[in-house]
Amino acid sequence: MHDPTEPLIDTAGQSPLPVRPRLLLIDDDSMVGRLLGHAAEECGCDAVRTATMASFQLSFHEQLPDIVAVDLSVPGYDGIEILRFLAGEQFRGLVLIVSGLDHRILNAALRLGITLGLDMAEPLAKPFRLEDLAQRLGTRTPERAA
Repeated sequence: MHDPTEPLIDTAGQSPLPVRPRLLLIDDDSMVGRLLGHAAEECGCDAVRTATMASFQLSFHEQLPDIVAVDLSVPGYDGIEILRFLAGEQFRGLVLIVSGLDHRILNAALRLGITLGLDMAEPLAKPFRLEDLAQRLGTRTPERAA
């Protein structure tokens, strides 16, 4: 996997091309998924949105994401299964839990992710502010980047 902090060289070998981290998110609420995807793009990521476990797994293997954002409640699955999937795939990128569930559940999922060997960001409770998402992703909001 490419280190997102290192620039890519264009085909002519002349100048580095900017590299945007690839963020894969799973959220069954299409409106929230679009909002989160757009917010991640505003923070400098290329976002791919999924709404089911099957589409998430397919996109995970196709996209090779640098960052994964996980809603803990997806129909037919829960965030715990998603975290176990990521650990089973030996995912080494950043994992961000984004959920409207109680903070105790978010913290329990965070601890599980750490126990599974995942690189976990501090959970982000819905609703969230763009600045909070940017802080979790280690990026700057457009207003602060200028």
